[in-house]
Amino acid sequence: SMTATVVPSHAFELKSLISVNLPACTSVGMYAFNNCISLTYVNIPACTKVYNAAFSYCTSLISIDLPVCTLIGSSAFIGCWSLTSVRLPVFTSIGSSAFYGCSKLTSVNLPACKTVGGSAFYKCTSLTSIDLPVCTSIGSYVFFSCMSLTSVSLPVCTSIGSYAFRYCNKLTSVNFLPNCKNIDDYAFQYCYALTYVNIPVCTKLGSMVFQ
Repeated sequence: SMTATVVPSHAFELKSLISVNLPACTSVGMYAFNNCISLTYVNIPACTKVYNAAFSYCTSLISIDLPVCTLIGSSAFIGCWSLTSVRLPVFTSIGSSAFYGCSKLTSVNLPACKTVGGSAFYKCTSLTSIDLPVCTSIGSYVFFSCMSLTSVSLPVCTSIGSYAFRYCNKLTSVNFLPNCKNIDDYAFQYCYALTYVNIPVCTKLGSMVFQ
């Protein structure tokens, strides 16, 4: 437990660290907890920014709750294999590869998120549903190989990047994009269970989108 308001880059790269309590902390620097493989508990309730790779390869971290955080940098939680739950209620932007390979992640709460960077949930193979009520843009490879994904809600999204839902082979319907205007190449490639497609305002459809 500490009173620090800022955790600097590379501050705690300790394999023995189990618990972090930083009630006054407002930002976590790049690689701050990188490779803290024993870290299971994190309490940073005042944190507004988590920078690139801050918790990368914290392989024992089970859940993260960031009630006032508005920004998550690239690769922030990459390789957090044990992460099952993420709560980011005021969060607006996810960096690329932020939750890359979080294979046990089942629950994501992102009611204020507007943009999702490339590969953000790449190979999150246990993720079953995602609700992004105010998200306007999904980058490339975002849900690549999310093989358990069955329910998606993107009511205001206007753009889907290439390979975004590739290998989402439990996705049966594309009825979640009522305002999408642009879908890039291969976005739904190899979605073998897909039986229904509804994209009423789409004006630009890339190559092999539904191959």
